[in-house]
Amino acid sequence: MFLVFIQYGDNEGRQIGIKFKRYLDSKGINSFLAGPESPDIIPGTEHFEEFIDGKILESNVMVSIVTNGYDASEGVARELSFRDNNNPQLQIIPCVRYEVCYPEKLRKYHHWILKFDPHYVERYFPDWLIECFRHLNISIAKQPDKVDEIIDVTAIVKNYVGGV
Repeated sequence: MFLVFIQYGDNEGRQIGIKFKRYLDSKGINSFLAGPESPDIIPGTEHFEEFIDGKILESNVMVSIVTNGYDASEGVARELSFRDNNNPQLQIIPCVRYEVCYPEKLRKYHHWILKFDPHYVERYFPDWLIECFRHLNISIAKQPDKVDEIIDVTAIVKNYVGGV
């Protein structure tokens, strides 16, 4: 199963993450929105961090929604550390809000970033999805045991681009 892990550091990032998750759902793509208030976590779950860790292990790509609170978020730092120690091949796609500096903690992962205007964020979702597919190819090349997922992703891509 193709799974997109959506990470954020503050309420603005959470709201954008919810919209991006809805967009992915509309395209038939599974996603997980990280955070204690995530709609993907059963309310009252005491050890939500462990649940999030499990999703990091299951995910094919991580979309990091970088807004003003991202760099100061303890949850973001914990998730990146868990990724580094347990699933280092998980590709990270940084989506950075205009007027927000690219966080130092992400610089070791990427040279390319996707900038977005929060007032028109939905316009950027197709580009973010294309980046997910591009990074999935990188991820599969680094994880030959996940080659079976190529078939599922190919069907999703064909559906997304109209059967090409």
